[in-house]
Amino acid sequence: AGAIAYAGGLVGNNSNTILNYYSSGAVVATASAGKNGGTPGVAGSGAAGGASHVGANGVTGGAGGAGAVAYGGGLVGNNTSTITNSYFESGSVIVTAGSGGNGATGGAGGIGGSGALGGIGGTGGAGGVSGIGYAGGLVGNNLAGIINGTHSFANTTSISGNSGSGGTGGAGGTGAAGGLGAVGGGTGAISYAGGLVGFSTGIINNSYATGNVSATGGAGGFASPGGAGGSGSAGAAAGAADGTSTVLLRSGGASYAGGLLGYNSTNGVVQGGSYGTGDVSSAGGNGAVGLTGANGGNSSGAFLGGSGLPGAVGGTGGLSAAGGLVGYNLAVISSDSYGSGDVTSAGGAGGAGGSTGTSGNSGPGITGVGAAGAGATGGIGGASYAGGLVGYNGVLGTTLGIANNSGTVSSTGGLGGAGGVGGSG
Repeated sequence: AGAIAYAGGLVGNNSNTILNYYSSGAVVATASAGKNGGTPGVAGSGAAGGASHVGANGVTGGAGGAGAVAYGGGLVGNNTSTITNSYFESGSVIVTAGSGGNGATGGAGGIGGSGALGGIGGTGGAGGVSGIGYAGGLVGNNLAGIINGTHSFANTTSISGNSGSGGTGGAGGTGAAGGLGAVGGGTGAISYAGGLVGFSTGIINNSYATGNVSATGGAGGFASPGGAGGSGSAGAAAGAADGTSTVLLRSGGASYAGGLLGYNSTNGVVQGGSYGTGDVSSAGGNGAVGLTGANGGNSSGAFLGGSGLPGAVGGTGGLSAAGGLVGYNLAVISSDSYGSGDVTSAGGAGGAGGSTGTSGNSGPGITGVGAAGAGATGGIGGASYAGGLVGYNGVLGTTLGIANNSGTVSSTGGLGGAGGVGGSG
């Protein structure tokens, strides 16, 4: 797995009281990406043992490593204590979380002896999960901490990691089925960004931020196709792609951005006339594209060719929420808090569905080729929420007393993915 990154103009990871401090300049937190999975060994050949010996099955490909989380803030990256009368004077905060590593292709099945089948292809390795990004002009991640009488003039950017792709299944040996395609690394990682704080379960009191804010969610991990079916007297079927049951694991990551606070979670409080005046933009991560299904094997005897299989369903685009004050709210915001910047939100695009693989050629005297299926479904575009004050408010009864009368607000849902092309029968 990649290494976590903590960066702050004063402290990277804080659990002590901070009083009357300031910082300025460029704060950059970049977490490590996960490594790609290792290549499996070669399967043994049955031909070495005589005509009747079956080839060995291919080995599963190595799994990709996990990308790491990144915390960055103008003063503190990750905070669990009290910060009072402190500020970030000028500069920028840029946070980039680690992407997941890709799974390796499964090993090919070994060749069979002249009178025997080859080995089944190995399963592809799973992709690695990606890291979350926390970025704030003052604090990236505030866990039950108290932030009082503070401000930040930083421009703040959070980019979360992309999930790794699953490995392709190994090709089948002589007349043997291809290996199964692997699941991707899952939903793209979430991105939090705020002019003052990225994510908070604590108290923000009598504080403000003036810098611009941007959050981008990570892309979902590709689900790879199975391996090609082996050719032989009777061509074998291709290995299946990762199933539709895991389609949610291909979704793009959510993004939350606010002029003051990106995400106000359970027990969080924004009060004391706190405000944000910078422009805010949020973009959900794109859903993974469903890759083309594997091809069937060719038949040299009087048999139909092996069937090509459908590709993977495209992933759903990631949700996006942006607000001039708070991007996404599940807690308390006092009525004297406000935001005044321009707000833009865009949901992630749904991934295109994978096309069906090609069926193998049939043997002499056999009309047509193996059966072919429909192309896979494209993913749904991501939802988008934007508000002059709050992008998404999940708390009934919240009263916001000061309107955003100066900023413009734009919200665009993500485009749905195109369906894959069906195969020819």
